[in-house]
Amino acid sequence: MKTPNLKEGLLSYYASIEDREKGVKLIKMHPKLFEDLLELAYSIEQNRENIVASWVP
Repeated sequence: MKTPNLKEGLLSYYASIEDREKGVKLIKMHPKLFEDLLELAYSIEQNRENIVASWVP
């Protein structure tokens, strides 16, 4: 899975505990995505995918 797919996946998540747990499971299944997730979470951009990425870790 590449970063654009990660972004698309994150856009399907909401602030629910269930969706946060889904994000954690995704990273556990694909640990190579963790670096991309961190880049999205700590980006200066404030798009929805950046905000949702900060909820996952």
